[in-house]
Amino acid sequence: MLLLNDPEAALGHLRDRARLAAPAQRLRGRVPRARGSVLGRIAEEYLLEADLVSELRAAQALPLPERLQRLAALARAAPEHTAPAIALLLALRQGGLLDRPPDRAYAPSPIPPRIVQFWDRPEPPPDLRDLMDSWAACNPDFVYRRYDAAGALAFLEAHHPPEVARAFRRADHPAHKADIFRLAVLATEGGLYADADDRCIAPIAGLLRPLARFVGYQDIRAAVGNNILAAVSGHPVIVAALGEAVEATNRGDRGDLWLATGPGLLSRCLVAHLVRGDTPLEAALAGFAILTGAELRAIVAPYCAAAYKATPLHWQVPRRGRNRATIDDATRALLGLEDPPSPGAGAPGIGGPEGG
Repeated sequence: MLLLNDPEAALGHLRDRARLAAPAQRLRGRVPRARGSVLGRIAEEYLLEADLVSELRAAQALPLPERLQRLAALARAAPEHTAPAIALLLALRQGGLLDRPPDRAYAPSPIPPRIVQFWDRPEPPPDLRDLMDSWAACNPDFVYRRYDAAGALAFLEAHHPPEVARAFRRADHPAHKADIFRLAVLATEGGLYADADDRCIAPIAGLLRPLARFVGYQDIRAAVGNNILAAVSGHPVIVAALGEAVEATNRGDRGDLWLATGPGLLSRCLVAHLVRGDTPLEAALAGFAILTGAELRAIVAPYCAAAYKATPLHWQVPRRGRNRATIDDATRALLGLEDPPSPGAGAPGIGGPEGG
Protein backbone atom coordinates (compact mmCIF):
# COMPACT_ATOMS: atom_id res chain seq x y z
CA MET A 1 0.00 0.00 0.00
CA LEU A 2 2.89 2.38 0.63
CA LEU A 3 4.10 1.80 -2.92
CA LEU A 4 0.63 2.95 -3.98
CA ASN A 5 0.99 6.01 -1.73
CA ASP A 6 -1.88 4.93 0.53
CA PRO A 7 -0.50 5.23 4.08
CA GLU A 8 -3.92 4.83 5.73
CA ALA A 9 -4.43 1.42 4.09
CA ALA A 10 -0.83 0.48 4.89
CA LEU A 11 -1.35 1.20 8.57
CA GLY A 12 -4.57 -0.83 8.49
CA HIS A 13 -2.68 -3.84 7.15
CA LEU A 14 0.08 -3.31 9.72
CA ARG A 15 -2.47 -3.23 12.55
CA ASP A 16 -3.94 -6.50 11.29
CA ARG A 17 -0.49 -8.05 11.12
CA ALA A 18 0.37 -6.84 14.63
CA ARG A 19 -2.88 -8.32 15.96
CA LEU A 20 -2.19 -11.70 14.34
CA ALA A 21 1.40 -11.72 15.57
CA ALA A 22 0.54 -10.57 19.09
CA PRO A 23 0.58 -14.01 20.83
CA ALA A 24 4.01 -14.94 19.46
CA GLN A 25 5.40 -11.48 20.16
CA ARG A 26 4.23 -11.55 23.78
CA LEU A 27 5.85 -14.95 24.29
CA ARG A 28 9.13 -13.30 23.25
CA GLY A 29 8.57 -10.46 25.70
CA ARG A 30 7.73 -7.90 23.03
CA VAL A 31 4.78 -5.58 22.59
CA PRO A 32 3.33 -5.79 19.05
CA ARG A 33 3.04 -2.36 17.45
CA ALA A 34 1.79 -1.46 13.99
CA ARG A 35 3.44 1.96 14.09
CA GLY A 36 6.60 0.70 15.76
CA SER A 37 7.77 -1.17 12.66
CA VAL A 38 9.89 0.37 9.90
CA LEU A 39 6.91 0.35 7.56
CA GLY A 40 4.74 1.93 10.23
CA ARG A 41 7.18 4.77 10.73
CA ILE A 42 7.44 5.32 6.98
CA ALA A 43 3.63 5.41 6.77
CA GLU A 44 3.54 8.01 9.54
CA GLU A 45 5.94 10.22 7.57
CA TYR A 46 3.66 9.91 4.55
CA LEU A 47 0.66 10.92 6.67
CA LEU A 48 2.42 14.14 7.65
CA GLU A 49 2.38 15.25 4.01
CA ALA A 50 -1.18 14.48 2.93
CA ASP A 51 -1.22 16.97 0.05
CA LEU A 52 2.07 15.68 -1.35
CA VAL A 53 0.92 12.06 -1.11
CA SER A 54 -2.33 13.01 -2.86
CA GLU A 55 -0.29 14.46 -5.74
CA LEU A 56 1.79 11.29 -5.88
CA ARG A 57 -1.36 9.18 -6.13
CA ALA A 58 -2.59 11.37 -8.98
CA ALA A 59 0.73 10.95 -10.77
CA GLN A 60 0.37 7.15 -10.61
CA ALA A 61 -2.52 7.33 -13.07
CA LEU A 62 -0.47 9.08 -15.76
CA PRO A 63 1.19 7.26 -18.66
CA LEU A 64 4.79 6.41 -17.83
CA PRO A 65 6.57 9.30 -19.61
CA GLU A 66 4.28 11.88 -18.01
CA ARG A 67 4.44 10.04 -14.68
CA LEU A 68 8.24 10.19 -14.64
CA GLN A 69 8.19 13.87 -15.48
CA ARG A 70 5.62 14.65 -12.78
CA LEU A 71 7.34 12.55 -10.11
CA ALA A 72 10.68 14.18 -10.92
CA ALA A 73 9.08 17.60 -10.46
CA LEU A 74 7.58 16.57 -7.11
CA ALA A 75 10.90 15.15 -5.92
CA ARG A 76 12.68 18.33 -7.01
CA ALA A 77 10.17 20.46 -5.11
CA ALA A 78 10.30 18.34 -1.92
CA PRO A 79 13.82 16.87 -1.63
CA GLU A 80 13.46 16.46 2.13
CA HIS A 81 10.57 13.98 1.77
CA THR A 82 11.01 10.27 1.16
CA ALA A 83 7.69 9.55 -0.56
CA PRO A 84 8.41 11.24 -3.91
CA ALA A 85 11.91 9.74 -4.01
CA ILE A 86 10.58 6.20 -3.58
CA ALA A 87 7.73 6.83 -6.04
CA LEU A 88 10.22 7.97 -8.68
CA LEU A 89 12.59 5.05 -8.05
CA LEU A 90 9.67 2.64 -8.47
CA ALA A 91 8.58 4.31 -11.71
CA LEU A 92 12.15 4.19 -13.04
CA ARG A 93 12.20 0.43 -12.39
CA GLN A 94 8.79 -0.05 -13.99
CA GLY A 95 9.95 1.89 -17.03
CA GLY A 96 13.08 -0.20 -17.44
CA LEU A 97 15.43 2.72 -16.84
CA LEU A 98 17.17 0.89 -13.99
CA ASP A 99 17.59 -2.36 -15.91
CA ARG A 100 21.11 -3.66 -16.24
CA PRO A 101 22.82 -2.50 -19.45
CA PRO A 102 24.93 -4.99 -21.43
CA ASP A 103 28.30 -5.55 -19.78
CA ARG A 104 31.39 -4.27 -21.54
CA ALA A 105 34.07 -6.83 -20.85
CA TYR A 106 36.82 -4.37 -21.70
CA ALA A 107 35.63 -1.76 -19.21
CA PRO A 108 36.87 -2.39 -15.64
CA SER A 109 34.99 -1.06 -12.66
CA PRO A 110 36.22 2.36 -11.52
CA ILE A 111 35.29 1.42 -7.94
CA PRO A 112 38.41 0.53 -5.93
CA PRO A 113 38.82 -3.17 -5.00
CA ARG A 114 38.24 -2.56 -1.31
CA ILE A 115 35.71 -4.10 1.12
CA VAL A 116 34.87 -2.46 4.43
CA GLN A 117 32.74 -3.70 7.33
CA PHE A 118 31.91 -2.42 10.81
CA TRP A 119 31.25 -4.09 14.13
CA ASP A 120 31.39 -1.79 17.12
CA ARG A 121 33.36 -4.18 19.36
CA PRO A 122 36.88 -5.45 18.62
CA GLU A 123 35.67 -9.03 18.14
CA PRO A 124 32.28 -9.94 16.66
CA PRO A 125 30.30 -12.91 18.00
CA PRO A 126 31.15 -16.26 16.37
CA ASP A 127 28.06 -16.37 14.16
CA LEU A 128 28.74 -12.92 12.74
CA ARG A 129 32.46 -13.56 12.44
CA ASP A 130 31.65 -16.45 10.12
CA LEU A 131 29.51 -14.15 7.95
CA MET A 132 32.10 -11.39 7.89
CA ASP A 133 34.94 -13.77 7.03
CA SER A 134 33.07 -14.78 3.87
CA TRP A 135 33.91 -11.45 2.21
CA ALA A 136 37.66 -11.91 2.27
CA ALA A 137 37.33 -15.60 1.41
CA CYS A 138 35.27 -14.92 -1.74
CA ASN A 139 37.34 -11.93 -2.84
CA PRO A 140 41.05 -12.61 -2.29
CA ASP A 141 42.04 -9.88 -4.75
CA PHE A 142 40.25 -7.20 -2.72
CA VAL A 143 41.66 -5.34 0.26
CA TYR A 144 39.47 -6.22 3.26
CA ARG A 145 39.19 -4.13 6.43
CA ARG A 146 36.93 -4.55 9.45
CA TYR A 147 36.62 -1.57 11.77
CA ASP A 148 35.44 -1.46 15.36
CA ALA A 149 34.14 1.72 17.00
CA ALA A 150 37.57 2.92 18.10
CA GLY A 151 39.10 2.28 14.68
CA ALA A 152 36.20 3.94 12.88
CA LEU A 153 36.46 7.02 15.10
CA ALA A 154 40.20 7.26 14.46
CA PHE A 155 39.52 7.06 10.70
CA LEU A 156 36.94 9.84 10.90
CA GLU A 157 39.23 12.07 12.94
CA ALA A 158 42.04 11.56 10.43
CA HIS A 159 40.04 12.08 7.22
CA HIS A 160 37.03 14.27 7.95
CA PRO A 161 36.14 17.59 9.59
CA PRO A 162 35.47 17.48 13.36
CA GLU A 163 31.69 17.52 12.95
CA VAL A 164 31.75 14.04 11.37
CA ALA A 165 33.53 12.48 14.34
CA ARG A 166 31.22 14.46 16.63
CA ALA A 167 28.18 12.91 14.94
CA PHE A 168 29.71 9.44 15.25
CA ARG A 169 30.19 9.99 18.99
CA ARG A 170 26.68 11.36 19.41
CA ALA A 171 25.04 8.46 17.58
CA ASP A 172 23.20 6.58 20.33
CA HIS A 173 23.14 3.15 18.72
CA PRO A 174 25.84 1.22 16.83
CA ALA A 175 23.54 0.95 13.79
CA HIS A 176 23.48 4.75 13.74
CA LYS A 177 27.28 4.82 13.97
CA ALA A 178 27.48 2.31 11.12
CA ASP A 179 25.31 4.53 8.93
CA ILE A 180 27.63 7.48 9.43
CA PHE A 181 30.82 5.47 9.07
CA ARG A 182 29.83 3.68 5.86
CA LEU A 183 29.14 6.98 4.12
CA ALA A 184 32.33 8.54 5.47
CA VAL A 185 34.63 5.70 4.45
CA LEU A 186 33.10 5.45 0.96
CA ALA A 187 33.33 9.22 0.53
CA THR A 188 37.02 9.10 1.44
CA GLU A 189 38.31 5.89 -0.13
CA GLY A 190 35.57 4.38 -2.23
CA GLY A 191 35.05 0.64 -2.40
CA LEU A 192 32.23 -1.60 -1.18
CA TYR A 193 30.62 -1.53 2.26
CA ALA A 194 28.76 -4.61 3.54
CA ASP A 195 26.77 -4.98 6.75
CA ALA A 196 27.91 -7.51 9.33
CA ASP A 197 24.91 -9.80 8.81
CA ASP A 198 25.40 -10.18 5.05
CA ARG A 199 27.18 -13.26 3.68
CA CYS A 200 29.17 -13.11 0.46
CA ILE A 201 28.49 -16.22 -1.64
CA ALA A 202 30.28 -15.31 -4.90
CA PRO A 203 32.95 -12.82 -6.04
CA ILE A 204 31.64 -9.28 -5.88
CA ALA A 205 33.04 -8.49 -9.30
CA GLY A 206 29.57 -9.64 -10.39
CA LEU A 207 28.08 -6.61 -8.61
CA LEU A 208 30.52 -3.94 -9.76
CA ARG A 209 29.18 -3.13 -13.20
CA PRO A 210 31.63 -1.79 -15.79
CA LEU A 211 31.62 2.02 -15.88
CA ALA A 212 29.33 2.27 -12.83
CA ARG A 213 30.63 4.74 -10.25
CA PHE A 214 27.78 4.04 -7.82
CA VAL A 215 26.36 0.56 -7.24
CA GLY A 216 23.37 -0.11 -5.02
CA TYR A 217 20.25 -2.22 -5.13
CA GLN A 218 16.52 -1.63 -4.84
CA ASP A 219 14.95 -3.22 -1.78
CA ILE A 220 11.40 -4.48 -1.31
CA ARG A 221 10.25 -0.97 -0.41
CA ALA A 222 11.63 0.35 -3.74
CA ALA A 223 14.25 2.33 -1.80
CA VAL A 224 18.00 2.01 -2.35
CA GLY A 225 19.31 -0.30 0.37
CA ASN A 226 22.47 0.71 2.19
CA ASN A 227 23.53 -2.64 3.64
CA ILE A 228 25.44 -3.32 0.39
CA LEU A 229 26.75 -0.14 -1.17
CA ALA A 230 29.66 0.63 -3.47
CA ALA A 231 30.99 3.85 -4.96
CA VAL A 232 34.07 5.68 -6.10
CA SER A 233 35.62 8.08 -3.60
CA GLY A 234 33.97 11.47 -3.45
CA HIS A 235 30.78 10.38 -5.20
CA PRO A 236 28.31 13.29 -4.92
CA VAL A 237 25.41 11.12 -3.70
CA ILE A 238 27.54 9.62 -0.92
CA VAL A 239 28.97 13.02 0.04
CA ALA A 240 25.49 14.58 0.14
CA ALA A 241 24.08 11.73 2.26
CA LEU A 242 27.00 11.99 4.68
CA GLY A 243 26.47 15.72 5.06
CA GLU A 244 22.77 15.31 5.81
CA ALA A 245 23.35 12.41 8.24
CA VAL A 246 25.99 14.37 10.13
CA GLU A 247 23.89 17.54 10.26
CA ALA A 248 20.79 15.70 11.50
CA THR A 249 22.75 13.79 14.15
CA ASN A 250 24.55 16.84 15.48
CA ARG A 251 21.26 18.75 15.50
CA GLY A 252 19.88 16.10 17.83
CA ASP A 253 17.19 14.72 15.53
CA ARG A 254 15.61 11.58 17.00
CA GLY A 255 13.89 10.23 13.92
CA ASP A 256 13.79 6.68 12.65
CA LEU A 257 17.22 5.46 11.48
CA TRP A 258 15.85 4.02 8.23
CA LEU A 259 14.53 7.44 7.29
CA ALA A 260 17.15 9.68 8.88
CA THR A 261 20.48 8.00 8.10
CA GLY A 262 19.69 4.76 6.25
CA PRO A 263 17.97 3.77 2.99
CA GLY A 264 15.43 6.60 3.21
CA LEU A 265 18.21 9.20 3.31
CA LEU A 266 20.22 7.45 0.59
CA SER A 267 17.17 7.28 -1.68
CA ARG A 268 16.40 10.97 -1.20
CA CYS A 269 19.98 11.99 -1.99
CA LEU A 270 20.15 9.75 -5.05
CA VAL A 271 16.90 11.10 -6.45
CA ALA A 272 17.89 14.70 -5.68
CA HIS A 273 21.03 14.09 -7.74
CA LEU A 274 19.06 12.59 -10.63
CA VAL A 275 16.48 15.40 -10.87
CA ARG A 276 18.78 18.38 -10.48
CA GLY A 277 18.91 20.68 -13.48
CA ASP A 278 17.39 19.79 -16.85
CA THR A 279 19.28 16.56 -17.57
CA PRO A 280 16.90 13.83 -18.80
CA LEU A 281 16.56 11.00 -16.29
CA GLU A 282 18.02 8.41 -18.63
CA ALA A 283 21.16 10.52 -19.10
CA ALA A 284 21.35 11.33 -15.37
CA LEU A 285 21.45 7.58 -14.62
CA ALA A 286 24.70 7.12 -16.53
CA GLY A 287 27.32 5.86 -14.10
CA PHE A 288 24.73 4.35 -11.73
CA ALA A 289 23.92 0.68 -11.32
CA ILE A 290 20.82 0.05 -9.19
CA LEU A 291 20.43 -3.71 -9.09
CA THR A 292 17.32 -5.74 -8.40
CA GLY A 293 17.09 -7.82 -5.27
CA ALA A 294 17.49 -10.96 -7.39
CA GLU A 295 20.72 -9.62 -8.91
CA LEU A 296 22.06 -8.86 -5.45
CA ARG A 297 21.15 -12.28 -4.05
CA ALA A 298 23.15 -14.02 -6.77
CA ILE A 299 26.25 -12.62 -5.02
CA VAL A 300 25.13 -11.85 -1.45
CA ALA A 301 22.86 -13.53 1.08
CA PRO A 302 21.56 -10.48 2.97
CA TYR A 303 20.10 -10.22 6.48
CA CYS A 304 21.32 -13.60 7.69
CA ALA A 305 20.20 -15.04 11.02
CA ALA A 306 22.31 -13.96 13.99
CA ALA A 307 21.92 -14.43 17.73
CA TYR A 308 21.65 -10.76 18.61
CA LYS A 309 18.55 -10.35 16.44
CA ALA A 310 16.52 -12.34 18.97
CA THR A 311 17.47 -9.84 21.69
CA PRO A 312 16.71 -6.19 22.41
CA LEU A 313 20.09 -5.35 20.89
CA HIS A 314 18.48 -5.40 17.46
CA TRP A 315 18.16 -1.91 16.03
CA GLN A 316 14.45 -2.18 15.25
CA VAL A 317 13.48 -2.62 18.91
CA PRO A 318 12.25 0.78 20.14
CA ARG A 319 14.70 2.66 22.37
CA ARG A 320 12.46 2.26 25.39
CA GLY A 321 12.53 -1.51 24.96
CA ARG A 322 16.29 -1.57 24.61
CA ASN A 323 16.81 0.49 27.75
CA ARG A 324 14.54 -1.66 29.92
CA ALA A 325 15.50 -4.99 28.48
CA THR A 326 17.33 -7.79 30.18
CA ILE A 327 19.27 -10.45 28.30
CA ASP A 328 19.84 -13.95 29.58
CA ASP A 329 23.37 -14.98 30.58
CA ALA A 330 23.86 -17.45 27.70
CA THR A 331 22.95 -14.87 25.06
CA ARG A 332 25.07 -12.24 26.80
CA ALA A 333 28.09 -14.56 26.70
CA LEU A 334 27.51 -15.37 23.04
CA LEU A 335 27.40 -11.68 22.16
CA GLY A 336 30.47 -10.88 24.22
CA LEU A 337 28.65 -8.63 26.70
CA GLU A 338 30.17 -8.50 30.15
CA ASP A 339 27.77 -6.18 31.95
CA PRO A 340 24.09 -5.31 31.50
CA PRO A 341 23.54 -2.15 29.42
CA SER A 342 23.08 0.89 31.61
CA PRO A 343 19.85 2.88 31.28
CA GLY A 344 20.01 5.18 28.27
CA ALA A 345 23.16 3.57 26.88
CA GLY A 346 23.41 2.59 23.24
CA ALA A 347 23.13 -1.14 22.69
CA PRO A 348 26.42 -2.74 21.66
CA GLY A 349 27.10 -5.07 18.83
CA ILE A 350 25.05 -3.90 15.87
CA GLY A 351 26.77 -3.93 12.50
CA GLY A 352 24.28 -2.23 10.22
CA PRO A 353 20.82 -0.70 10.11
CA GLU A 354 18.73 -2.86 7.86
CA GLY A 355 19.32 -6.43 8.86
CA GLY A 356 22.07 -5.72 11.36
